[in-house]
Amino acid sequence: MPSVVFEVVPKGELVIGRGCVVVVSGYNHDVDNPLSSLQLCIDDNWQTVKYLNERRDDLSMSLTGDVSTIPRVGFWGTYQLDASIATGPATITYNALFLDKTKETGTVTDVTLESTLHPPSDDKASLTTGAPVIICMTTYEPNMEFLEAQLRSIQEQSYQEWECLICDDHSSESTLSVIERLCQEEPRFHLLKNSDNVGFYLNFERCLRNVPRDSQFIALCDQDDVWHPDKLQRLLREFNNSTSLVYSDMRLVDAKYEVLSDTYWSDRKNNYSKLDVLMVANTITGASSLFRASLLDLILPFPERIGDAYHDHWIALVAFLGGDIKYVDEPLYDYRQHGENIIGQTVFDNDKDSVSIWQSIRTEFKTAFSLPVIENEEAPSAPQPSESSVAPVTLFEKPAK
Repeated sequence: MPSVVFEVVPKGELVIGRGCVVVVSGYNHDVDNPLSSLQLCIDDNWQTVKYLNERRDDLSMSLTGDVSTIPRVGFWGTYQLDASIATGPATITYNALFLDKTKETGTVTDVTLESTLHPPSDDKASLTTGAPVIICMTTYEPNMEFLEAQLRSIQEQSYQEWECLICDDHSSESTLSVIERLCQEEPRFHLLKNSDNVGFYLNFERCLRNVPRDSQFIALCDQDDVWHPDKLQRLLREFNNSTSLVYSDMRLVDAKYEVLSDTYWSDRKNNYSKLDVLMVANTITGASSLFRASLLDLILPFPERIGDAYHDHWIALVAFLGGDIKYVDEPLYDYRQHGENIIGQTVFDNDKDSVSIWQSIRTEFKTAFSLPVIENEEAPSAPQPSESSVAPVTLFEKPAK
């Protein structure tokens, strides 16, 4: 039996796009013979797995050798693929070197490498007008009253050069029949129907895959909000040559459409200028955003979802590094809060909550990749103010162009 066991590996189709990174993790079954090195290979390109002999408390009862102490047999790392790699079927292999100088080689997994995300043939939508703005909406068993209000608010936009892709995530036949009827009433609505339920994260990815590559702008849309009539026009007005994404404030309403708050920022801080803060807590919500379609080359494919990661968080990070982000300090749509929402308003204070959120991210990451969660592990300490007269340097500011 091989000593090296891979638990998290890429499977099936692996889309490279402009380049991608895949994560692998696992453990060495032999406690008494630690790994000295571990390398992965695709097409003669060997890359080293960085993290070896990590704690794996969860394996104490299933390993061979001396397990009287906490076993340090876990490993995890990444493998980077660039756009120049040959596409088609590929095998990921490994080469392991152990402390006693013995070696082990084998197969990690078989994958199919694709250069781009091509829409499945049964998912393609027919877009005929070449509209500059493509609205990407995802649905799954929507409240029909809420959905009709959302669609009506799109139709009533002051800016009318749009088309709307509605990607349904395998709702029931009765639900689909109503959505189809609503789409037939407006030729700019195009319904895509998933043959299986993939969840909201991949459903948004599937919707974005179908955006025509000659489009100029993309707006994300939920199934239960209400856009103000000038939403698209107001966001478009803020773009210049360097702008990658524009987003706005929102008004919070309940299921009965009673106003809860005139702003999203009553209990949390807005941020679109510091990457380190944006990485920890996203403030750029998808439904409030309009971004350049040219970003799709970097946005797609979505990275593997870890924990509670959201599609709009990934898009915000790509937009941050791909240009300038602007914010419109007025609510341009009504965000409906009700029991069926995926996520509601979240309170986050940059100063108080960064450590607890770091701990949450660490736990989610280690759980996702079969790594141990060490209860007394400390979060990175917050930087302390310098006593010198020199102003402290802020990490992760937007790179200078």
